Amino acid sequence: MEKQNKRFFNHSSNLLNDERAFGIVEAMISMTIMSLVLIGLLGLLAISVQAVSSSKAETIATQILNESIEKIRALPYEAVGLPDGDPSGILNAEETKTVAGTLFTIRYAVSWVDDSADGMSTADTNGTNDYKQVDVEVSWSEKGTIITTRASTYVKYKASQSEPPTVNFVFGDVDPNKTPPDGTIFGLDNSPYKSWFDNGTIPLKANATDPSGDLISMRFYISLITPEVGLYRFDPTDNYENPTCFWNPNARDVYGDLLWGEGTHEVVVEAWDLQGLRDAKSIYWIIDREPPKWTSPANLTAVPIASLGVRLSWQAAWDGTDKIEHYRIYRKGPGDNNFTVLVQDLNAPLLTYDNSGLQEWSSYQYYITALSPGGRESTTTSNIASATTYFVI
Repeated sequence: MEKQNKRFFNHSSNLLNDERAFGIVEAMISMTIMSLVLIGLLGLLAISVQAVSSSKAETIATQILNESIEKIRALPYEAVGLPDGDPSGILNAEETKTVAGTLFTIRYAVSWVDDSADGMSTADTNGTNDYKQVDVEVSWSEKGTIITTRASTYVKYKASQSEPPTVNFVFGDVDPNKTPPDGTIFGLDNSPYKSWFDNGTIPLKANATDPSGDLISMRFYISLITPEVGLYRFDPTDNYENPTCFWNPNARDVYGDLLWGEGTHEVVVEAWDLQGLRDAKSIYWIIDREPPKWTSPANLTAVPIASLGVRLSWQAAWDGTDKIEHYRIYRKGPGDNNFTVLVQDLNAPLLTYDNSGLQEWSSYQYYITALSPGGRESTTTSNIASATTYFVI
């Protein structure tokens, strides 16, 4: 019995030793495997962190690139260029910017582009600098390696919608293909304007420009009436000069009335673009076919005033639709047999005149005539007015 117990005890002890030995080996194998797994995970983590860092830098670089492009597009056309470059402008060739601890370098290059679409190539009559190309680079360092991202944009001049076209008369003194100057008087013997007036060949010439190239029409008005062939429509363009338009001031309407009567006429040229924007310029011409006249009595009055004088006043005469401001005054004094000219050409918008330095207690007689802008004297005169100067004690 004792031998059996001893044998059982020895067998149990051996089993326990075997089980302990197996647990240690298993633990060592597990630790080894876990170490290998951890090493692998750490490597993956490092790669992941590096990838995230690289992706973040690339995202920031892309943002900087987009911001740079938008900055260029927001600049005035004349400012797009390098300070010492051609084209010149305000962009720096190189800039730096630090974001999230990373230093980024931004480089600009600006060059002219000759647009082949105009079919002109290097023989382009409007120049080969049609628009600008801007190249942008953003670079940064990553583990000793320089990484660069790039983009390009084109910048073309375009006028703002608030910028209207510009139109101006093309003037020429006695030039049969250019507009006569402001203030020209037609109807008198001022050659060659007299023959142009009689023949209905008074020239109208103007030039219009539009920076955006969408100029579409030009029109002439004379006192709000467009003369024949005075309206021009054309395909959008940046510059237009009309074929000489000839104005006939003697044209009549369907009722046989003169379209352009006696007096001052405003001459207007206007230009329109596709945006509906307009520019206009105006000058003034005078038609002087006939002498002026009073449409109602002149009612000339003469009253004595102090300092041995006489004050004249009267109602205006008319030249077509224009009120006359120029008059000729005639006077007959003591001992005179006839009236003589006292004032050859009086500019009297207030329609009064003081004749001073006269003899005391003497009678004077006056009448006036009206003068057209061209100097034509009215064929009718005012009434005769008389006054006696004061007696000086």
